[in-house]
Amino acid sequence: MRRFFRKFTKLKAVEQRLRQLEQKVEVLEKIADERDSLWLFIDEMRSQEIEAQRAIQEELESVIIRSFTPQGDA
Repeated sequence: MRRFFRKFTKLKAVEQRLRQLEQKVEVLEKIADERDSLWLFIDEMRSQEIEAQRAIQEELESVIIRSFTPQGDA
């Protein structure tokens, strides 16, 4: 009977530890999902920033070209 009780308490402790580990895994999976979402957001922001810089550069070049005045006959 004592052996059964010891095995039962050990099994109970293992089961409790398993539940704790499962909870920690769930938390870590949520953190990993949030991290992935954050990286996607950062990548999207970078691409938008690059696109905005291109648009600004093109507009600046256009303004510079239009501001040139001809100097004499061509």
